[in-house]
Amino acid sequence: MARKIRKRNRIMLFAAEGHNETEKLYLRDLINDTKGFVLKKAYGTNTDPSGMIKNIIATMNDLGFSSNDGDIAFCFLDLDCDKGKETQFKYAEKIAIKHNINVIVSNPCFELWYMCHYTDSPKNYSTSKDLLKDMGKYIKGYEKTKEGIYENTKVYIPRAIRNAKKLEDRAVSKGYGIHTADFSPTTDFYKIFTFIQDSRI
Repeated sequence: MARKIRKRNRIMLFAAEGHNETEKLYLRDLINDTKGFVLKKAYGTNTDPSGMIKNIIATMNDLGFSSNDGDIAFCFLDLDCDKGKETQFKYAEKIAIKHNINVIVSNPCFELWYMCHYTDSPKNYSTSKDLLKDMGKYIKGYEKTKEGIYENTKVYIPRAIRNAKKLEDRAVSKGYGIHTADFSPTTDFYKIFTFIQDSRI
């Protein structure tokens, strides 16, 4: 009798700016909760959008990454309301699309996703630093390496998704171009839940 080949867990591959700890901790706990994925960080230390995308592509090749088998790749970018980053993003996005990499943009930064669990009306922050100064109002003792944020906030995820969509709709109604420096405060992070669900089909 032929031995069955065990199907490997799907890969969730990601790259993020800085030391990746904020997104990595959240994603680690998210996939532990949703099951079926193994989390992999892209090789390299590039922090510019194009460099991060190239790191993901190189890692994909080494891992035997396959979208057809349910693997998904994310590049997390913080625009920080910066026109220079906006230009870099537009170029990197074209490369990402060709390689089936999902670019998740937050403006000014990822922590806005955490705020969406509590409010649909955050300040119109002009920099990430300004937003981070207010994080303690929403998550006591917040720091980028704080453990347990996913577990402590997951009950509010449906609200966070609604609030993130509201912020997006609000920015569009004001006439701001999507993923421009002015398209703030907004975060695409809510889309990751759709990507995870779609990868199971």
